[in-house]
Amino acid sequence: SFCEALALARSGHSSAITDLCWTLRNLSPPVVYDYHLDLTPRLLQDLLTQVTASAQKLIDDGLKEYLKLVLLHDRKQMNKEGQFVHEALLFRDYLKIPHPAHRKAVTRLICSDHPLAVEQLRRVDGVSIRRMWRVCRFCHIQGNVEDEQHVLLYCMGNDAIVHHRNVF
Repeated sequence: SFCEALALARSGHSSAITDLCWTLRNLSPPVVYDYHLDLTPRLLQDLLTQVTASAQKLIDDGLKEYLKLVLLHDRKQMNKEGQFVHEALLFRDYLKIPHPAHRKAVTRLICSDHPLAVEQLRRVDGVSIRRMWRVCRFCHIQGNVEDEQHVLLYCMGNDAIVHHRNVF
């Protein structure tokens, strides 16, 4: 069926191949596939590389625009070569956490689906509470928004959190 679709495209008719070309051209950045060329393993590899780069850019741009995913913005992780790189499509180490409840808790924290005030007070009874008023319930210091960074890295208002931070 692929060969038939390719023959249709090459003869100027619509087919799954012309649909594929349209889709590839509409990626950002666009990927160009000239179906008049012979389909070689090298050409397929080049197309795959370009589509992967386009997907990487799309996801990366989306992460940067979505304020709730602040823990994923420009995040670096060690790749297979041992280098720290920013790659949105890289398998994350926290997904290897063996205990399902712990893995789910970390994932929810990273995706901003957690019980911290920065998220829970985003809307109360349909009213949006300004971020600066989402004060940390542990330290109660005005100006300390109860967000992921504050609670995990800076807050001194909860002995258990401070203890676990020091052990870590």
